[in-house]
Amino acid sequence: MKSLINICALLLIVCVSAVLGSESDGNQSTVYRRLPAVRNVADLDVADFFDNMESGSLVNLKKAGPGSFIFEVQDNKIYGYQGTLMVWFYGMCDLRNVKVEADDKLKMAIHWPNGLTHVRPVYSYDSINWNLVPEGWGRDENFFRFDLPLKSGESRIYFATHYPYPPQRVLERAIKQAKNPNVRAIETIGRGERDRPTIMLTITDPRVPDRKKKSILLSAGDHPGETASLWGMEGSIDFLLSENPVAKNMRKKAIIYVVPILSMDGAALGTDRRQATGVNIYFDYQKFESREARYMWDTVKRLRPSLWLDYHSWHLGTAEGLYGPHPKIVGDDKYAQVKPLIDAIGKYFPINRQSPDTLDSPNTQALLKLGVPGFCPEFNFGKGANGEWKTIEDQRVLGSKIILGVQDYLDGLH
Repeated sequence: MKSLINICALLLIVCVSAVLGSESDGNQSTVYRRLPAVRNVADLDVADFFDNMESGSLVNLKKAGPGSFIFEVQDNKIYGYQGTLMVWFYGMCDLRNVKVEADDKLKMAIHWPNGLTHVRPVYSYDSINWNLVPEGWGRDENFFRFDLPLKSGESRIYFATHYPYPPQRVLERAIKQAKNPNVRAIETIGRGERDRPTIMLTITDPRVPDRKKKSILLSAGDHPGETASLWGMEGSIDFLLSENPVAKNMRKKAIIYVVPILSMDGAALGTDRRQATGVNIYFDYQKFESREARYMWDTVKRLRPSLWLDYHSWHLGTAEGLYGPHPKIVGDDKYAQVKPLIDAIGKYFPINRQSPDTLDSPNTQALLKLGVPGFCPEFNFGKGANGEWKTIEDQRVLGSKIILGVQDYLDGLH
């Protein structure tokens, strides 16, 4: 009898499986898109583009011809002029089973929205190593156009308006950083409207007592489209964790608190200067309408650091520089507290342009309310003095140079 029951049960399973299988893969939890065995580039269609990647998305993608596509970026009605994807998108085309011939390319065109002025497209086959698209890119009357060169044997091609910084990179790096003996803690200081965590690293030499150490605060990413500054922050972090003599000395003298990306929601959504509910965090240190500004300010009040540098970047600017508290806004006495910091960092980080900060910006408010000096170093992915476009590595190097200036500033404190 037991054997008969087992046999009946087995038959039932087989019958159910047959019924489920007859209704196609639609009943499965994961549906895999059936791909033709071999395709040509001309066969690619809009379904071959992934438009739900973090760090921006494509809107209204249409095929204009063989290997030619037109798309739009996010309408500024959603987030306002400074919140659109004016300079910021990140996409990927699936090239599996595509037969790529010599000189094959994808011809891309963006419907030109108001304000889209800073674009220098890049492409990658692995989302890690990026290249500038070939010359010939640029704007005509209605579109911004660029070509993506294809390479035989590659399964995908990524592309972006400028060197992107995928937000998941922060968390992926944090897994490794947690094992570093000089990383005391990695904590969540708050969560954005979409519940993405903003993390903060605490870097110091654990063998040296804290009582004589200064506190330093470094932050980036309240404007997540300013990716040059995110790469610069990565360079600062890697330098601080290195065996460079300056870094080792810094860890002995200071506790360094680092927020790699404040607006993780904005970085994931692809907004330029807005978080998920449309607030520009940078101008929110009086009204505190955004969660991010509130928990960042709570962090500053708790730490009361000796200085606070908030990294930013000018999109494809021609020079590095700063936004900082201005005598006309904060007065000569308060500005005198910032000037030594500017001078110390300016010996290493090129400050070729200075612009006055606004009253409701983070560093100005910190100086006025808490007496914490600071400013915004401005990176950029534009052309250097040699006429060459700046790279990711250029930004990382500049990030390490900022730390050299911080060291000099700390040495000058009594």
